[in-house]
Amino acid sequence: MADLTDLNEDLACYLQGAAAGVSVGDMQAVTRQYNAYYDARQSCYQLSLGRLQRLDLTLYLPRHSSAKTIKSARTATLKAVLAWHKTSCVADSNDNQHKHDRNDNGQSNDQNNNQNHDKKSRRDILVFDIVFFDETEMSADIPTLSPKKRLANRLTHHFDTAYFMEDLVIDMSGEPRPLQIFSRADWQELSSTLQTPCELWRFLCHHLQQLQQSLSDQRAHFEKVADLVTQFLYSPSVFTHLD
Repeated sequence: MADLTDLNEDLACYLQGAAAGVSVGDMQAVTRQYNAYYDARQSCYQLSLGRLQRLDLTLYLPRHSSAKTIKSARTATLKAVLAWHKTSCVADSNDNQHKHDRNDNGQSNDQNNNQNHDKKSRRDILVFDIVFFDETEMSADIPTLSPKKRLANRLTHHFDTAYFMEDLVIDMSGEPRPLQIFSRADWQELSSTLQTPCELWRFLCHHLQQLQQSLSDQRAHFEKVADLVTQFLYSPSVFTHLD
């Protein structure tokens, strides 16, 4: 599913095993409602600054879909992914708690410190793609569209700050592992501009801080991801270690 750039090729060196297909439970309702299909794959990268968990999800919509339908399907997909992500976080937390309970009392403080460190040194991201298909195509062939055909049928869309303040209102303040959402176009923009995995990690920290601040202030601190990338590259934070 990936459109390789130099940064993506560098990231591949840190990939922990092959990307795994995942089932996003609530997506079944989305696909039924919009006569759609989806494909989701999860990848884990162990970078020097922390762990990057990336979910690539492609939503396949009928070519004749109206603008209203596309907008509605996009929001429904994000809600499904956010619900799935929250469930995954709870499951991971319970698993960590069970491991903690099995440890001796003398190790509990170290275990708590490690758990807190894991929360800080992990970033979860979604790269969301929308591709149109002709309804004459067989459903089994849709997820295996060639890169050329996928590119020709891809919808270019973006997630600016206003979207998360008006269309899909989310509360990221209390989330231990918030999901950072990017469109395929936004991801291509930042992965073609940023040079190294470490630079990407620091940008993700900056992106999360700016988005959380925007939601808290109810004032957009940035509009487009491309603008935030430029702001980031010309700010001192690119040279500092952000966790």
